[in-house]
Amino acid sequence: MGRTKKHIRRENGEGSFYFDKKRNRFRYTVTLYNDYGSMGKKQFYGESEQACEEKAEAYLKKYSSAMNPLLLECTIIDILEEYFDDQLSFNEIGENTYLSKIQILNIIKQAPISKVKIVDLNERQVKSFLKSIVGYSQSVINKVYSQLKKALALAKQKRIIDESIIEFYQIKRPKSNIKTKKINAFTETEQRRLLDALDNYKPTKNRGYYKNQFIIMLYTGMRSGEVNALKVSDIDFESKIIHVRRTLTRDKNGKTILGDTTKTYNSLRDIIMHKYVETALKDAISNMKKNKNGLIFTNTRGGFVSHTASNDALHRLCEKNDLPLYGQHALRHTFATRCIESGVTAVVLSKWLGHKDIQTTLNTYVDVFNAQNNNQFDLFAQSIEKIRNTDLTALKD
Repeated sequence: MGRTKKHIRRENGEGSFYFDKKRNRFRYTVTLYNDYGSMGKKQFYGESEQACEEKAEAYLKKYSSAMNPLLLECTIIDILEEYFDDQLSFNEIGENTYLSKIQILNIIKQAPISKVKIVDLNERQVKSFLKSIVGYSQSVINKVYSQLKKALALAKQKRIIDESIIEFYQIKRPKSNIKTKKINAFTETEQRRLLDALDNYKPTKNRGYYKNQFIIMLYTGMRSGEVNALKVSDIDFESKIIHVRRTLTRDKNGKTILGDTTKTYNSLRDIIMHKYVETALKDAISNMKKNKNGLIFTNTRGGFVSHTASNDALHRLCEKNDLPLYGQHALRHTFATRCIESGVTAVVLSKWLGHKDIQTTLNTYVDVFNAQNNNQFDLFAQSIEKIRNTDLTALKD
């Protein structure tokens, strides 16, 4: 535990007084110690020395159970920054995840609540902050709420507070006032036109050539970062399998790097290779540039493929062929949509896409699954009619 002297009298050197002429008040500075002997300062103001000492006594008495008195000064930002830094240092999260967490934390930083000490935080301030973020998407709100909840849980764990305000008052996560966007996926007709456009796709001078990546995404549902992180050793042409083992990601400074693994543990997966994918991969491997990372796909200089550059290339292709101006993720969504329309179950699709759990798949493609309800019922009805109209001896037990 953090330690402080039990008495805070001027004569034993624990604190010092100063009369502030501007404020016409006494200032009492108390030294606080942590477990490692380093010091921090806490100041108290009053009309007399006794008033200052009484405030100091009350402060230390109220928070004497804190593991480290210096933590009593910390804010939500302080506690979360330290927590995320620790996660990164202990390799619990990668640099890309760290960057994403800091970007969400910046939303809290912009709010008045970021300046309030956790010990002084109240229900009204927390609710007021949560009301102020309803203009963000539900996904962002969920992440902000999760960080706020985590900060208060950590504060309780460190004995800075007795109870989390969110838990004690059962403050719920707010709902976004932005309508949930439907996923962008090409229709069957649009997909056919896109394939025709890809058949006639020609590389532009001094620009990357992305035809094979687009085809792989469209027929495997792989993320662009996963496709552009493939090595020859990941491709098993004999067994017709693609081993997804890593992805292009970003470090904490936003620079593109080659990750040691995929986005999540569940994203580590083997994908069955469609014949069109096999053709695309063989073409890409036969034309791959020599590069230090041994990647199949690189930019014109042999470096990492920029997500922005390949996204822009797809936009140009779509614009030229009068198709919706979708980004690369639409290729993944198109793959998933065709799978659902073909009767692939959510359990199987979730594994193919490398989702963390089946709920992610269901939530993402809820409209597509709902659209298949009538088709599925028609199949059920046909099965019932078959049973009723088939000779008993022909039926299976």
